[in-house]
Amino acid sequence: MKREPGEPYYRIDAAEAEQMLDKDQVVLVDVRGKEDYGKGHIPGARSIELEQVYSRIKELSGAPALVFVCYRGVTSALACEVAAAAGHQKVYNLEGGMESWASRRLPTKPGLTP
Repeated sequence: MKREPGEPYYRIDAAEAEQMLDKDQVVLVDVRGKEDYGKGHIPGARSIELEQVYSRIKELSGAPALVFVCYRGVTSALACEVAAAAGHQKVYNLEGGMESWASRRLPTKPGLTP
């Protein structure tokens, strides 16, 4: 886990994300479009597209921590910025995104349900 100067979120790798998910310490949010989410996502991930994160941020209130994921980790970094600006303190970006998750052969699930 690392945090770059000036960033309001932490960067985590797939192994760290898996550990956090296994301990039910976070809410995982996939910010890709519905089509990409439907092709395969991390089990339990909520689908909230980047453009909707701000308008739906109240749905995430009360979460102990938030992990955002996209395809490579760039779009999810923007979602982290939005969540932090809305007051969330524990915000994490999955570096390398789904590409990194899949390269470690971690579980994915097709379809539009978490």
